[in-house]
Amino acid sequence: MRLRRNTSLDSIAPLVLGFACATSSCVHVDISYRDVGGPDAYARDAARPDAWRPDADLDAPDPSTPDSADLDAFSTDAPLPMGDDGTRAVLSSIGERVILAALSDFEVAAEALVTATARASSTGSAEDREAARAAWRAAMASWQHIEMLQAGPAGLAIYTLGGRGLRDEIHPWPLVSYCSIDQNTVEATYADVTALGATAVSARGLSAIEYTLFEESGENRCGATSVINTSGSWAALGADEVGRRRLSYAHNAAVIVRDHAHELRVAWDPTGEDFLGTLRTAGAGSTLYTSAQSGLNALSDALFFLYKEVTDNKLGTPAGLYVDCPTASCPDHVESPFAHTSLDNVRRNLEAFRDAYLGASPPAEGAGFDDLLRARGAADLDLRVRAALDVAFAAFEPIEGPLEIAVDTDHADVVALHDAIRALADLFKMEVLTVLDLTLPNRVEGDND
Repeated sequence: MRLRRNTSLDSIAPLVLGFACATSSCVHVDISYRDVGGPDAYARDAARPDAWRPDADLDAPDPSTPDSADLDAFSTDAPLPMGDDGTRAVLSSIGERVILAALSDFEVAAEALVTATARASSTGSAEDREAARAAWRAAMASWQHIEMLQAGPAGLAIYTLGGRGLRDEIHPWPLVSYCSIDQNTVEATYADVTALGATAVSARGLSAIEYTLFEESGENRCGATSVINTSGSWAALGADEVGRRRLSYAHNAAVIVRDHAHELRVAWDPTGEDFLGTLRTAGAGSTLYTSAQSGLNALSDALFFLYKEVTDNKLGTPAGLYVDCPTASCPDHVESPFAHTSLDNVRRNLEAFRDAYLGASPPAEGAGFDDLLRARGAADLDLRVRAALDVAFAAFEPIEGPLEIAVDTDHADVVALHDAIRALADLFKMEVLTVLDLTLPNRVEGDND
């Protein structure tokens, strides 16, 4: 269980009763927020259930919000089949339109990263280094959607049916050891892809590529008593050689990421190992999921990445909200401290949660958790989830600068973002799972914080 620091509770406003309203009706929403702008801070977004959709026209007149008796006016999704067939329709839509689509996009981005780092390593020019950095940003942005979708081969076998741990082969954060990367740099372990691939995941993956592409100081992250410092082996390299080696390291680490990206996409692809087929035939021939419900539970388990890893590790700890951070804030605990994309990473995690909830990435339509809720007569809960999504997306807007700076200079707004995402995750945990008769994943059972 993660313990939240008592000091982080001082400025939290009491739980208030929010309302998602349109021109003709209001839907009751329970939202916990920080009093950084008063109850009107998110009024516009909370009033627009579609405001977080990229195709929404926020300047258009507000549409009437339907009640549960008029669902067709709220959603253009086709009605779900009854029972297990409806659940399998959701599994198929999320698996194909969200997960496999994201894996395909990431494989393309990973290949582009290999190409860009190869050129940067070859020429060493500032222009090519910047191109490699841009390719890394694109790959990381793409990967953040997959972070939320660790069902099947991406997940760890100890937690996930069909898990093969491929997520940790690509982006094992927060398991990152910059000192190990520097040691590999001195020892030239990076120079052989096979040898680098045999090292601990904490010294490779997207975080290692970030470090070797963006760190320019020429210094290392090992302690003064580390052998690379006491022996003088690091100093002997010189700044130019360190820079050259880091570019080569970035390229070979990118090759490993690209190979695992391909492996993960093939694992899901119907033309490959077809894990997608395993998921969408849950309870109807699947060798892994003996019921449609068990397949749905695998997806809901994956979405708990929002509850634990995003709110706790990516936001809460850097903001000093948990005992893992012994000081008022811990900016060095952010996910991407060198490329400064940590806040964008969180936004993309939230987008992936939204897409899985809806069954497709807007404006495309698909069968999702929202359809299952409405089919079970819980349209009001669906509206509250959408309103909570509105609040969470709106909470990004006041934050200026990279997260590692904002946790100090804009602390209240970072905490408000943490609380808004946690409120959404709590709604999913406490109500959506109950209505859909789903169970908590093992890694969060008994977590009452």
